[in-house]
Amino acid sequence: PEQPGLAARLAARLRLPIAAGRALQTRFDFERLLSAGGVSVAQVDLSVCGGPTEAQRIRAVASAHGVNLSPVG
Repeated sequence: PEQPGLAARLAARLRLPIAAGRALQTRFDFERLLSAGGVSVAQVDLSVCGGPTEAQRIRAVASAHGVNLSPVG
């Protein structure tokens, strides 16, 4: 989470989709991660992000970046 640009560097070297974000808490954290590029699937943990309302906001951020969202537990 502290270095969102690393996902883009890793994605440039791999053919596998990268899933990330499980430890992130807010839509602003996800915005920073997804705007750096490289992430194909945003993972959101409802118990970490504050619940379904914030998860919906995170989904909107992911959608704006063309990234799929996957809830994790």
